Amino acid sequence: MTRTFFARYRGYVIALLAALVVAAVLLPSPSTSLGAYVYELLRRCPDESDAIAPSQFYVIGHRGAAGHAVENTIPSMDSALRLGANAIEIDLCMTRDSAIVLWHDWMPDDPIATARQQGTETDVLAKPVVPDDEDPMHRPVHELTLAELRSAYGYALKDSTRRLDVSIPTLEEFLAWSTGKEPLRAVYLDIKVPDELASMGPAVIARIERILAASRPTYEVVYLVAFEKVYAAVEPMLPEGNISFDREPPGGLILDPAEYGSTPTALARDNRHASTIIPITSTFGPWTTARRIARADVLASSGRVRFVTGTMNDPEKLACLVGLGVAGIFTDFPERLRRIVGTPAR
Repeated sequence: MTRTFFARYRGYVIALLAALVVAAVLLPSPSTSLGAYVYELLRRCPDESDAIAPSQFYVIGHRGAAGHAVENTIPSMDSALRLGANAIEIDLCMTRDSAIVLWHDWMPDDPIATARQQGTETDVLAKPVVPDDEDPMHRPVHELTLAELRSAYGYALKDSTRRLDVSIPTLEEFLAWSTGKEPLRAVYLDIKVPDELASMGPAVIARIERILAASRPTYEVVYLVAFEKVYAAVEPMLPEGNISFDREPPGGLILDPAEYGSTPTALARDNRHASTIIPITSTFGPWTTARRIARADVLASSGRVRFVTGTMNDPEKLACLVGLGVAGIFTDFPERLRRIVGTPAR
């Protein structure tokens, strides 16, 4: 009897089972299911339209305007403001003689640093130039004086080996430049102390705080820290909460976006800021994952935390993030984001 039933209705049974499998995978609920992930992967952008007002949005020039000028230089900062940024992100390291410098790669042999030196970083104008491995100046920034760093390190255009005539600025020089800059509402200080040097973190923050106290900037200053040990070491030093654990999703498949957001950390530590790094390659479906995490962070913030994300330069994806309700985006091309956000009413 059973054999006769399956022989007669085998096609229907197979179709029913297939439909159940498809439904289990594709139904977009609950949010942490494989179905929800596949659903998000297949559509271009969520339908949410929760963009905040242009007057409240931060168009954050990434290292100034690194798509148009040499990153972390004063001309790059000028370009960022001219192209529509109202906030700027800069990378900070500390030299052996306690100079705080605008430089991205604390360790010249770090995998990200070596990739950047080869010109593999997309969208940016220039690449870092460092001494050869055998050169005695090929050392971490904290083992170099300011003069040594400036003489041995610099930048070249990505398709060239000729070093450009640009200077590595100090934080004091950046602050002197930024004085009186009307559009500038916030500066994000990306602290590049690596986890293996976490014990140096408090000294770096203390030095920066002394420099800021002497300069008294009129804009908001936010610390970004991407390394867990460094964040744990320096966060208690900043009771005003002007710090963000700048979280990057791990590699692999991420089904629960809320687990890897930065807003929960901010809320737990009474920080006013949260930020995430959009993954490039190691995370499966990096853009889909970044989009889902951004939405989860926006929902968790509930107006209590300013959540920003990046770096992003693609206009369609920028528009998607704006529509999700993020409060700011890091970008190498501020003019692209400014066109999407609009100009604040005066």
